[in-house]
This record gives sequence, C-alpha cells and structure tokens, in this order.
Amino acid sequence: MVIDPYTHELIGQKETQIATVTVTRVEAKMAYATVVTGDSTAIEPGFIARAAKMVSGAAPPRQKPVGDKLIVPKAGGVIL
Repeated sequence: MVIDPYTHELIGQKETQIATVTVTRVEAKMAYATVVTGDSTAIEPGFIARAAKMVSGAAPPRQKPVGDKLIVPKAGGVIL
C-alpha cells in the first residue's frame, strides 16, 4: 500500500496482473468474464479488473444509434 506521509491516507496500492479475461455478459452492477490467459485459481473475491488499453490498429467497438442521442454499445450498457 502507498500511504501519504502527511495525511496518512491510503493513496494507492501495488497491482499485479494475474489473468486476462474476456467479458461475456454485462448486467447493471456486475459483469461475467471468461479467463483467456493466466491462473484462474488466483482470482479471489474483491479483486479488481482493469480495462485493457486498445491495441494499436484494432477497430473500436461498434455502436448503433438509438433515437437521437442514445448509443447502445455492442458489449452492452448505454452511452448518453
């Protein structure tokens, strides 16, 4: 953990990549994923998944307009 020496507040912690996953289903407050690489037994409740950076040359996710300003991404969710 990284603690601010003046305020003694937690400002960060060490992160280590243990797996790469592909999100297979998205719900309002939860997502389901399948482990693509790494050790699935090392994943524990409370771990955080970070979105990967876009690979150079990769196409952005397809989006379809709905109505005037509402966009529904292919992976789910809503962009206003």
